[in-house]
Amino acid sequence: MKIRRYYTYFFLFFLSEVILSCNTFKTYYGTTFQNKNIYKVEKTYRLDLSEQNLTELPEFVNTLKELRMINLSGNENINLEKAFETLSSLPKLEVILLDSIKCKELPDNFKKLNALHHVSLVNNPELNFAQAFELMSGFNLEFLNLSENHLQELPKEINQIKSLRDLKLSSNQLKLSELFFTLSTIPKLRALWIDNNQIELMPFETVMLDKLIYLYLDNNRISEFPPEMKNMNKLLVLHAANNNFEELPIILTQMPQIKFAILSNNPIKSIPQGFDKRNYSLLALIMDGTKLTEGQKKTARIMFRRFFVFSAH
Repeated sequence: MKIRRYYTYFFLFFLSEVILSCNTFKTYYGTTFQNKNIYKVEKTYRLDLSEQNLTELPEFVNTLKELRMINLSGNENINLEKAFETLSSLPKLEVILLDSIKCKELPDNFKKLNALHHVSLVNNPELNFAQAFELMSGFNLEFLNLSENHLQELPKEINQIKSLRDLKLSSNQLKLSELFFTLSTIPKLRALWIDNNQIELMPFETVMLDKLIYLYLDNNRISEFPPEMKNMNKLLVLHAANNNFEELPIILTQMPQIKFAILSNNPIKSIPQGFDKRNYSLLALIMDGTKLTEGQKKTARIMFRRFFVFSAH
């Protein structure tokens, strides 16, 4: 009983870590105020000025010395140089969202925002990303969101951001072999989102990302994993829902640290031999919406009864 309780506590701790990792882009510094909340500015930690047709920042912003997060998304005509000059005077600013601002090049003074840990540049497909990465090279940046930018490749300058831990590349059209070679030079990278990238084949270069802990591959066209992935020695969490797997990937029994996998909404028809053994590390598996028969699902529930979480609805 004590052993089971110990593992239950361990799993709850592990699950909390997973949830936090999946929400890296969220920070919890307090209520998010908007321009209309100006009377509360002295207590403002988060400020949402998105979609307000701004050409410059409101004057009160430079008084927000406790500000941690600002959202400027959707302000296509904002003078970024003036905005960054104001924001550079806010010593605690850690998060900036610059989504959908039709930016082609970040002004040079963006590098003054060197306290930033989180930058979002979603849906700015004309942006000079190589130049943007160079400006961020002096940041202690942990999270970067480059989703929805029609990217086919990533400029090598991204490897200048040595502190980067979490990289979100959802909804692009990336060429994975070149991408993984580039990303393999980022020493602290632990989480990668490449969901919604029309991926059909995971290349053997995937193993170059041997420091990854979290990998998100949902909503692609993948039908199998390369055998080299068994050498991803630190991978704990794998998301691969809404792909084309017809068989539960046996690689899940070969990864030394894998604990949690989601393969829901795949046309899985069979579970190969090997999963009936207990000499692998997987502890949680969600595979709802497959093509398994009710008899196969019943067998699977028995096979995976030692798991903390198993679902095959």
